[in-house]
Amino acid sequence: MRGISKEVLSSFNAYTDKDKLYMPYTSWTQERWLNDTKVKEVTSKPSELYGATRFTSGNTLYITEGEIEALCVAEAFYRSNKEIPPIVATTCRVSFPMDMLERNKDYFKGFDTVISLLDQDSVGFKQLVWLVNTHPNVKEFDLLGYKDNYELIEEIGYEQYLHEMRSGTKEPVTEQKMASWSSNNKRYIGFQFQDRNL
Repeated sequence: MRGISKEVLSSFNAYTDKDKLYMPYTSWTQERWLNDTKVKEVTSKPSELYGATRFTSGNTLYITEGEIEALCVAEAFYRSNKEIPPIVATTCRVSFPMDMLERNKDYFKGFDTVISLLDQDSVGFKQLVWLVNTHPNVKEFDLLGYKDNYELIEEIGYEQYLHEMRSGTKEPVTEQKMASWSSNNKRYIGFQFQDRNL
């Protein structure tokens, strides 16, 4: 699925059967059909960030929204040098991310820098604001106007994605992007700005 290698899946203890991709946390497992759609809504909230048990401290932490997004970013790094840096994710279930961040507030203290690869939508924005208000050194990659990491990867490929991410990571802007979504070209259009009130 999405070109994610067995090596990357294994590094996150993720696995597939004939129908599904399984992405386990400590207490429960996120599932996805192999046709790349969500299996079902869930009501139990994971206690940790996805991938957090693999990475407990380090120089740089990358954070995405959605378990499969973390796997995609890991694949980009793995294809480059066969290594995967600390990458975690909040779950893609809309009502859960903020609670997950609050529960894991101390986790971020183990990293010198946090790089946000969060979705470019209102949920991702709320998480970014939380990070900026919580950690002293947050950087952001704005995904070049695409909604999430994989939509950008699908357009330009894993190798170019990693190049763009490394060169395009910067200080978070102080305005919120308010834009309409273009389903034709999979990009936000008509950017306007409002104060983020950070």
